[in-house]
Amino acid sequence: MLTHRQHGANTIWNIATSPSKEEILTLMKDLQIGDEYLEELSTPTPQPVCMDLQGTTYAVFHIPVLTNPKDTQSLDYTEAEIDVLIGKNSTTTILYTDPALLGINIEEISKHIHDHPTDLWWRVLASIYTKIHKDIDRMIVELKEVRDKVFTQKENIEHMSDMHRAYLAIDLAVSTHEDIIDSIRETEHTGHGNTTVSRPWSKVRGEYHRLTQKLEKLGAFIHELRHTQNSLISARQGTLTQTFTVLAFVFLPINFLAALFGMNVIQMPVVSHPQAFWILLGGFIGISFIMLLFFKIRKWL
Repeated sequence: MLTHRQHGANTIWNIATSPSKEEILTLMKDLQIGDEYLEELSTPTPQPVCMDLQGTTYAVFHIPVLTNPKDTQSLDYTEAEIDVLIGKNSTTTILYTDPALLGINIEEISKHIHDHPTDLWWRVLASIYTKIHKDIDRMIVELKEVRDKVFTQKENIEHMSDMHRAYLAIDLAVSTHEDIIDSIRETEHTGHGNTTVSRPWSKVRGEYHRLTQKLEKLGAFIHELRHTQNSLISARQGTLTQTFTVLAFVFLPINFLAALFGMNVIQMPVVSHPQAFWILLGGFIGISFIMLLFFKIRKWL
């Protein structure tokens, strides 16, 4: 689907959502881009890129989005691609995902007037970063809940792994943006001689840096919490191993005596006594008590 919106005297926003090849060809014709770039524009680009297409700035951004947005507890992220074409009088965004999932509120952005096509893109990108901010804030709240459960011996190992995977997916997608943003800004200065810093540009740079700082804190939070979780698990396992070891030492002499008196021999002390069973049982209990008392004194229990 292809729509057009006027954002100023010299700024048109072309929005292509899951476009067909015919629609992409139409956009290329309007932007005076040669047919040799059709394959580049109509197929997924695995790596983010920024390049000049005959006077039109072409950039590819990868944005982290939830694979199942209806599930409020989901932490399964994937990368959605956004292609942007910035010409002299228009900004074209090619989307392959619902704009709302990316944080793009078309109606809200359309309320603003932009004197330059690049400023329109900065506005769109800033709205995307605002959405990612909200996702990270949600993860931080969940991490605090997991932290409390960790210290109440509810380990939540699987949930912590999901959060770490989600953090890596967001960080991997966002980390490639800075070079592309700087390349677009340089192209804007070179092509239009504009040396002033626009308000949308300042906003997107501020949002990006806040985003990377928040991601760093989130990563450190997850790392420390997983380290604490692993330490607690190791301590619990060590305590359990120690308990089993002590019990093994307690029952070792009992097993030895039981095996000794179970030997099939003609003469055996105590065995021939009428109260042999109770004598042996009392001896076993006494040995166990002495062993437990010994371990208690040594503070092994």
